[in-house]
Amino acid sequence: MSLFFINCRTIIHLFYVYKMNVNKFWKKPLVLLVACSAIFFESLDVSIVNLSLQSISHSIHIRLATTQWIQTVYLIAFGSLLLLGGRLCDYWGNKIIFIFGLAIFGLASLSAAVCGNLFFLLLIRASQGFGAAMAMPAAISILSSTFDEGLERNKAFGIFGASAAIGFALGLALGGIITTYFNWHWIFSMSFPIILLVILISIRVLPNTSKQAESSFNFLSTVLLTLSLILLCYGIHNLAISGWYNLCFILLGILGLIIMLKYDRKNPNPFFINAAFKNTISMQGQLSSFILGTCFLSFVFVSTLLLANNFGFSSTSIGFTLLPFSLLSALVSKYILPVLFKRFGEKTVVVIAMSSLFVGAILLMVVAIENIFSVLLIAIFLVNSFCIAIGFPAITILALTGINLKNQGTAAGLQSSLYTIGSSIGISFIGLFLTYGVENNYLFSILYSCSFMLVLSIVAVIVLVLRASPCALPRKT
Repeated sequence: MSLFFINCRTIIHLFYVYKMNVNKFWKKPLVLLVACSAIFFESLDVSIVNLSLQSISHSIHIRLATTQWIQTVYLIAFGSLLLLGGRLCDYWGNKIIFIFGLAIFGLASLSAAVCGNLFFLLLIRASQGFGAAMAMPAAISILSSTFDEGLERNKAFGIFGASAAIGFALGLALGGIITTYFNWHWIFSMSFPIILLVILISIRVLPNTSKQAESSFNFLSTVLLTLSLILLCYGIHNLAISGWYNLCFILLGILGLIIMLKYDRKNPNPFFINAAFKNTISMQGQLSSFILGTCFLSFVFVSTLLLANNFGFSSTSIGFTLLPFSLLSALVSKYILPVLFKRFGEKTVVVIAMSSLFVGAILLMVVAIENIFSVLLIAIFLVNSFCIAIGFPAITILALTGINLKNQGTAAGLQSSLYTIGSSIGISFIGLFLTYGVENNYLFSILYSCSFMLVLSIVAVIVLVLRASPCALPRKT
């Protein structure tokens, strides 16, 4: 009998040891999975709506030009609140803000199932932008704090970038299919069950992070920053659409940021921790994020224009043409990026990405003049499949390099915010080139747009190599 109890006790002990090992083995992959869901849904949401605007305009009886506000409101909310989301992560913990952001995004998506007018839809899109702005910096900070610096973290951010590519590609494919064969409401509400499952997993697997020891939250700086970024994003988004009077909003936004920074510098409990942003490599990553955001969506916009105007592609055909390149981007992030990290280091990988962007912009110029379809496909591969796949994860790692763990939420929010604001500026400038080109000359407008991308990619390379000593970041052995 005693032997029986001894054996039972041994079996129970082995079971608990096995359970602990299994939990330890699966914890990091599950953390990676839930963190990647944030950028996946954000990318999916942006791309899937683009191909559904025409169906939405017919359904709720508004002009197609007016439906652009459905995308604009989301991007304004997302871009202007990212910094706030990052700072809240530092104050109240990544886990709380991540789950809160996903919950807001999911509930807003579900409410779209009963949406029947423009005002309600714009409110839903603003709520989705708010939720994404909370979840995105939290996801980046979670990855940075969960995975060890070096090869493990590089692989994690490679998969993070691949998730964005998969979400963007899936949106391109599903947008036209859902609106053609089903109802446009499904492009929003179909994500709710998956988001709910991610939230339940997050509650279980994400580590708890404690609130910072600061005595209070800097409310005035937060309000000034948020209002200034809203004005700035609004003015930038509408610069090419509504005319030059939007410069007033841009100038007011810049003035508000200057006032906020001066007040924040003298505040005993500042919104920005100055020591967190004195790291040269981190600042190079932040600036590179802004430039990549400015150039990437500009490149996508110009390449889709060339497909439509020079080669006669429809919106659906453009979506399916870009789909394999986005999927290939996911494969590059997953399998090629870790090899590049190991061989060259993070900073050199960003230089390679910007060089690919430079070559891609030159090839677009050739396509605009000569109408060579194969050259356009090469350009799309270099930028859509290679540049963004290796550039975005590497830039994210650079932006968090040397930042204290308690300030990584703010750094992640700043990086995402600069990328989003850069995207807005890039699209606005391309719109200006197309609207106010030399007597509305289409060819010159395309050439101006490509030159804009060329100059910025050169600036990024100069910034990265100017103080590159060495290019490869120090890593743990």
